[in-house]
Amino acid sequence: MAGQGRKTTRKVLLLLTLVGIPGQWVYGDGGEPAGGSHLNAAAAAEPGGDRQLHPAIADPANISPERAEEIYQAIRHRLRDRYGLSEDPVFLAYQDWKRFTRLPYRAGSHGERFVHHYANEQASKYGDHARAGSLPAGAIVIKDSFSVTGQGQVIHGPLFLMEKMPAGFVSGAGTWRFMMLRGDGSVVGLTGGANENAVKFCAECHAKAGARQDFLYFMPDEARLKESGPARTKSSNPAR
Repeated sequence: MAGQGRKTTRKVLLLLTLVGIPGQWVYGDGGEPAGGSHLNAAAAAEPGGDRQLHPAIADPANISPERAEEIYQAIRHRLRDRYGLSEDPVFLAYQDWKRFTRLPYRAGSHGERFVHHYANEQASKYGDHARAGSLPAGAIVIKDSFSVTGQGQVIHGPLFLMEKMPAGFVSGAGTWRFMMLRGDGSVVGLTGGANENAVKFCAECHAKAGARQDFLYFMPDEARLKESGPARTKSSNPAR
């Protein structure tokens, strides 16, 4: 799947940007929004107060989850298509999987970006949250992401993937393999693959969740898909 045959190079944590201008979307392919960088060097705070390595948006907009969902619906196909430049079919298919978030939420451990959670069929128990137990090999959980600045710019964020590998795979968080894509489909890092040090902190963070929860974190309650909610796009440990 996401592994050994993938094209990898490039340096960590450059972002494609989508610049929002009233009445239209203007897409840029550079590492900064038009008019200069909107990233700062400080890492985003974890919900528990830890610091992580994802750069935080310097001026996040104060918008409601409902408004964030409207923005997501406007850009989600482009997010998918850009991740799909990796030439891995998983990244073109993931939005057809079940989405476990009712609304996007701002994740402090992912740079104050808005994220949605998707999981494949093997990870169907993910929706049981802390009661899910150990997911089987082949389970994949994906978070796509975006940010909105106080100036109204929409920044296309990275994609974060966890894949449950067969017994014997070692990552520091059970047998989970971690992967992060830039918005152009290039790989930031892959556990056991190219530039794995770039995603080492993912395993270190998830290790804190513990084996009892299969090293998983879940979205906050207010963002969770309710049983009556849509299966697809149209407290336990805190969300990460």
